Amino acid sequence: MANYQTMQIWVKDHRMYGYFKEMCQNAKNMHNTTNFYIRQVFTAFTQEKALQPLQEEVLDAIQKHMPIINDNQFVVYQKKVVKEHSKPARERKEIKCHVFKEPSRENPYVDYNFLDALFKSMAQDFIALCQRNRAKGL
Repeated sequence: MANYQTMQIWVKDHRMYGYFKEMCQNAKNMHNTTNFYIRQVFTAFTQEKALQPLQEEVLDAIQKHMPIINDNQFVVYQKKVVKEHSKPARERKEIKCHVFKEPSRENPYVDYNFLDALFKSMAQDFIALCQRNRAKGL
């Protein structure tokens, strides 16, 4: 049987308290926003009812940003290829271009890498994105 020990550190009076508090809030907001996107995509493709407005908004954002996401993936791929070609032939690794596919009824799942690329392509920081979703009552 494993024993666990937890430690609680109080930093409220510490000069770094504001920074720690903001970072924890941002991490919580990112977690909530990511779960929101996962839930909206999954339910949009697994339910038989008409799409809800938030589901439509998320799917529209994905559809709008898919070309940007995959263009960025191709740019990264090209940079990796150039870097690999600068190495000696025996030390080179095979590089593949990872192209994302839109979620569908057959595959309604979105993973971390997809959401990371999506949020970055949306040119919004996570804080603004989270605040907008929180304002909608999430």
